Amino acid sequence: SSSGGSGGTTFEGGLDVKPPDDGGVNEASACSSTSAEATLVPVNIYLVVDISGSMIGTNIASVKSGLTAFFQDPQTAGLRIALNYFPKGSSCDPLDYYTPEVPLGELAATAAPQDAQEYQLVSSIQSKSPTGGTPMYGGLKGGLDFGKDHLTNNPSEKMIVILTTDGSPGGCSENNQDDIDVIAGLAAHYFNQYAVRTFTIGLAGSQVAQVTKIAVNAGGSAFFLGTSGNVRQDLIAAMKAISGSASACEYSIP
Repeated sequence: SSSGGSGGTTFEGGLDVKPPDDGGVNEASACSSTSAEATLVPVNIYLVVDISGSMIGTNIASVKSGLTAFFQDPQTAGLRIALNYFPKGSSCDPLDYYTPEVPLGELAATAAPQDAQEYQLVSSIQSKSPTGGTPMYGGLKGGLDFGKDHLTNNPSEKMIVILTTDGSPGGCSENNQDDIDVIAGLAAHYFNQYAVRTFTIGLAGSQVAQVTKIAVNAGGSAFFLGTSGNVRQDLIAAMKAISGSASACEYSIP
């Protein structure tokens, strides 16, 4: 303290400072938090299989064996697969190829018959016999239209179409449906406009340039098995590579 002269004042040092009210803040309430579960983006596959007359023999046997093994593999659990074929009679109309013979459904880790989707897929492919022409445009466009509509209703999911064929398009000359450039442009359009990707698997009898052209600008890739020494195993490997690339650890985070 200090004292002044006559008439002075006295100042007592020290401050009376009251701490602010903390409002009840403690360690537990100091930070606000929330939680949400990230989920793996569902992958949907529309598989279009060529069963034209030229598939008779080694090609159809390898496709049946390879796809059956793929469907039965426990590692495919979680994949959603629809299965369809071309030709259907002599039709070139994509509307006839829109609805899959095996509806879109999810494979389980259990074996058939407990896994109903596996059972349907295996039963369907094993029942097919080669016949008719190669309306590739109609078969592919039917799958692409299905994929587009599915993504419209389920925008957070992914959709791919896999075209498996042993030849060149034929038997549907109207509107240039047998033109490979038209078919490739179709696949590219659905990828660019609707995010539906197209992959191709070419068997003996197909042309590597054609199966590549369809997939190259459609967000997918081409697998040519025309010179394969083991079509069954290479078909399984191609299917695993395609499904693996489509489902490569992409998660939806709220």
